Amino acid sequence: MALTPRQEEYLKSLPRNVARASVKIFEWNEHSLEVARLVIESIKAADRQLNVYLRGSVPLKIAGQKDIDLTSVDSATKFQIHISRLKSVLGKPEKINSSSVVWHFRRSGYEVSFYIVDSAQSDQLLRQDRIHHLLLNNPSLLEDYQRLKISMDGQPYHSYQKAKFEFFTHLLSK
Repeated sequence: MALTPRQEEYLKSLPRNVARASVKIFEWNEHSLEVARLVIESIKAADRQLNVYLRGSVPLKIAGQKDIDLTSVDSATKFQIHISRLKSVLGKPEKINSSSVVWHFRRSGYEVSFYIVDSAQSDQLLRQDRIHHLLLNNPSLLEDYQRLKISMDGQPYHSYQKAKFEFFTHLLSK
């Protein structure tokens, strides 16, 4: 299954140490929801204009890497406003381009990725919503996704991300 250009771009942009790092899969636990809630609260306290959406393994309640994926949507013209409001809470963004701002940080033992995307230039949230809906409404697909994630335990992060992207691309093509 071919990756989309955006997925290829993401994989190529991974720092070497991240790309080579081994993935460690953990069973889902209630604590991950609490950590996600606290991170969202800290983002919202710093920038009340943002609606923050939780995606990934945490809201799906499946095994996965110990990470929290968050997304928000706003116009790229407001990125600098959001950056200045969030800098004291999240630090300096890792990546800024015309369609997104990205932060990666650790909180309570979790790797957190927070994206603000411009919906006029990126369909990231729309794709995430569609995938989330498909997985939650089809227990068989959700089990397939969890098995895929478990099978990637100990693999390089780059391989883990590529396998997930291929699964999602196949899922969205149905």
